[in-house]
Amino acid sequence: MKLQTEKKKSHRIYEAHVVLQDLTKHFGAVVAVDHVDLTISEGEFFALLGPSGCGKTTTLRLIAGLEKPTEGKIFLGGKDVTNLAPRERDVAMVFQDYALYPHMTLRDNIGYPLKVRGVPRKQIYAKVEEVARHLKIEDLLNRRPSQVSGGQQQRAAVARALVHEPQVFLFDEPLSNLDAKLRLEARAFLKHLQREVGVTTIYVTHDQAEAMAMADRIAIMFTGRICQVGSPVEVYRHPLSKEVAAFIGNPPMNLIPGHITREEGGHFFIGPGFSISLGGIPGAQEGEVFLGIRPEHIRVLSEPHPQAIPGKLYAVQPLGPELLITVQVGEIPVSVRLFTDDLPQLEEDVWLLPTLERVHLFDPTGKRLE
Repeated sequence: MKLQTEKKKSHRIYEAHVVLQDLTKHFGAVVAVDHVDLTISEGEFFALLGPSGCGKTTTLRLIAGLEKPTEGKIFLGGKDVTNLAPRERDVAMVFQDYALYPHMTLRDNIGYPLKVRGVPRKQIYAKVEEVARHLKIEDLLNRRPSQVSGGQQQRAAVARALVHEPQVFLFDEPLSNLDAKLRLEARAFLKHLQREVGVTTIYVTHDQAEAMAMADRIAIMFTGRICQVGSPVEVYRHPLSKEVAAFIGNPPMNLIPGHITREEGGHFFIGPGFSISLGGIPGAQEGEVFLGIRPEHIRVLSEPHPQAIPGKLYAVQPLGPELLITVQVGEIPVSVRLFTDDLPQLEEDVWLLPTLERVHLFDPTGKRLE
């Protein structure tokens, strides 16, 4: 951001980072956050991703100081803030509902953090004007939240966070109230803004496409625990568990139960009504497994093939530049992404040829086999 952060980047904003050590939060008998350890680098755009109820928003509220941990420590910029009040943590949070005061103009909403800190009114107005120009809402400052669109309210909420010039931004599903088109625009806007400002950002979402598109790294949470941390490419291409594989991707990875046998010529996967050679796939060993295949790593054949999986076409969904088809393999629905204009006929017999180099294997507990 071209505001007044240029002079501060060298000595404050880029020192900011977040460390969570054994962070735990109980609500009675419920363990909302379960011994979480995370290190988030300075200037990083970091996403906490998981289904509703997994503990990601509670983790964010712990970082903000809105909840007190049952166990563990929180460090911001190298300082232990575990027991500090929210106002002492130098963070700014943007909530899902934007939390704008309905009786105030956008100008007063944006300037409110400076007002409570006792900043003179003239300086507040100058700062608000500067931030509003940056976010292209300078013409809306005299309107109330009910007089502007959802996307403009979202920008006002971000502007209110920016005027504080925090060392950490905290976003709690800020795009979930926007329609599809506005969400795409807001995603690009927030990603560009974060790069320009350089402030460490922690972004909570249940939308894996949102996390994949925006974040430098993603932590995937289930039932209060971090299951995997990595770049969007890493978690997509190398999921460490069946749970992560089934959550990341739209549509998610196909998971076919079966078992591996060792015969003359190597290992074979025996699935519902078929057998294919696994060649030299890493992790192949005798026993029960799940075979994982991404929808884009499957070819559809109209004739039998020794390495193909037989099935019957169940559904076809045209999605503009691609087709998403569902094939029944025994009782298992398998999704396939095709880039073609040729619409196959329902109830046709087809054969699915997976790209072996892209196949994943998971043991019965869901752990990836390497």
